Amino acid sequence: MTKMQILKNNYKENYTVLVKIDDILVTFKQYKRYGLNLLVGKNSISKEFPDIFDFGSAIKDETDDSIFTVEPIVPQLNNDNYLMIYGVKDGFTTEIYLHQIVEFTWLNSIKPTDRYFLDADGNPKYHIHHKDGNKENNSVDNLELITREENQLIEVLNGNSRGMEYFGPTFAMLVNSSKERKIEGYKNIIKKLEEEIKKLK
Repeated sequence: MTKMQILKNNYKENYTVLVKIDDILVTFKQYKRYGLNLLVGKNSISKEFPDIFDFGSAIKDETDDSIFTVEPIVPQLNNDNYLMIYGVKDGFTTEIYLHQIVEFTWLNSIKPTDRYFLDADGNPKYHIHHKDGNKENNSVDNLELITREENQLIEVLNGNSRGMEYFGPTFAMLVNSSKERKIEGYKNIIKKLEEEIKKLK
């Protein structure tokens, strides 16, 4: 258990909590849903160094209401090497990607369930992208919200077959092509992406 002293508590107002841990000031955001009640830091780098605490089980100090004993949450890697947080709601276990929690609390541009908002073809519209390619680096500066098409392009460029469903035929033809042919093909892909962006506006 870790002791933290809450110096500024806007917990119910704007979900921000300023605390002191071992004389180090840290700002947390509240995440409360799906049976979870967490304090989330902006530098949740990895499971070895979590910056996320279970505030649902926080224990107040008997002599000082501003001091809590809290339990650090250690995320677990799933089969796709994403860090997961697990909770229990209504007797059922819930699992949520750590990068979704960090993105929602700190960037607030997408809710954890929004990735399931489907387009006309039944595909998710948005993805949260790890800029450095490291799925365990869930710091705010490493996360960005991108469209499904942008995500698939990145997947293909990184050699991941999951992106082939959208750009596969084009890239398959370009793999062993000349430099000029690749440039022409990439231009066509950019044009296609621009068309997709217009549809979203």
